[in-house]
Amino acid sequence: MEQPSSPTVRLDEAALRVIASAYPGLAADYLAYLRDTGWGESASGCMIYSAPVPAHEIYGPEAALSGKLLLGDDFQGHCLGYDLQARCYGEVSPEGLWQPWPADQGLASYVA
Repeated sequence: MEQPSSPTVRLDEAALRVIASAYPGLAADYLAYLRDTGWGESASGCMIYSAPVPAHEIYGPEAALSGKLLLGDDFQGHCLGYDLQARCYGEVSPEGLWQPWPADQGLASYVA
């Protein structure tokens, strides 16, 4: 496994509770990743954010991204996202288009 070029920063339980309370239904494996590995550049070279960012804050309210949270990006314009209603991971293109991932494709496939 390739090591990231910069160290990650783990979140403590208090910070995780704040995130979980702000975004009920957020994937448990994402919160576990922030606790166990931390935010920052992952082994895959992708960035994992220190907390979710509502997609409309980046793509604007006109994008059809209601209920989507951005969790990271690939430094090339594509963002890792999570759909709170459908409870699935996916990707947001640079144009703001949502593409859900298959149910068996979770955070581990993005960060490995």
